[in-house]
Amino acid sequence: MCARYAVYGTPKDMIKVFDLIRPEDLTPPQPDHNVCPTRAAPVVVRTDEGNVLESMRLGLLPKWAERKDPRIAARMINARAETIFEKPVYRKPVRERRCLVVTNGWYEWTGPKGAKQPHLMHRGGELIALAGVHENGTFSVITVPSNTEVRAIHPRMPVVLGEPLRWLEPGLDDDELRALMQSAPDGSLQTHPVSRAVGNVKNNGAHLIDPVELS
Repeated sequence: MCARYAVYGTPKDMIKVFDLIRPEDLTPPQPDHNVCPTRAAPVVVRTDEGNVLESMRLGLLPKWAERKDPRIAARMINARAETIFEKPVYRKPVRERRCLVVTNGWYEWTGPKGAKQPHLMHRGGELIALAGVHENGTFSVITVPSNTEVRAIHPRMPVVLGEPLRWLEPGLDDDELRALMQSAPDGSLQTHPVSRAVGNVKNNGAHLIDPVELS
């Protein structure tokens, strides 16, 4: 599951990590420490000219769904790697419309209902590229079973790409794509508890990613 995350990397970092073209035209995305479903966020896509940063909304919304009920996008935030080639809504995007979801860390909750504690999964503030698919100006994050450190908090995690630019290469076959959709190596991520304020989508700001003491 990956429904909420933070992105606050600088344009300089994004240009370097994602090999972006036209850096002089790059409009710095505003820091967002509480990205939620249907909100616009930066993703990287491959064009004929090279890799570009675009703003899309979290929650895949195919053209056919737009005519029926646009609220369906809020339920299409994640695609399971195990079934992505079988699902009609995802099988064409994963083969033809892949993207890098730009983040510095994502949130997961643990604990009993009514007292759930949010945690941040991160790599010390470094930019992280998650595997995504896009369509119609919207995107979904691909998920896999969690590695050791994340499993203590949530059974699933987004695909953290070790070779982000490889994910954008055209012409990859299904086996090559499956090989990229793997759980992050054990020990490659850090986690810490954060304020429950992140549970309210109206809250934002750098304080949301700060570690908190658990009583």
